[in-house]
Amino acid sequence: MDKWISELNRQLCKGLSERGQGMIEYAIIIAVIAVISVGVFVGTGGGGHHFGDSVNGLYQQAGDAVNQIEVTE
Repeated sequence: MDKWISELNRQLCKGLSERGQGMIEYAIIIAVIAVISVGVFVGTGGGGHHFGDSVNGLYQQAGDAVNQIEVTE
């Protein structure tokens, strides 16, 4: 398996230009930020439902505010 991994690594390094490598690094950073964000919002110990409740509450408040707008012609 180590031989396969090192061959894959060699092929990836060979095929990447400096710009391509920068794009891959950028994509990895974005992926890490996304995973951390999901972890924070979902949380452990059931904390994620609080975030969902907050979002739903905001949508409800926005809907109520829109419904209270009086349209005059």
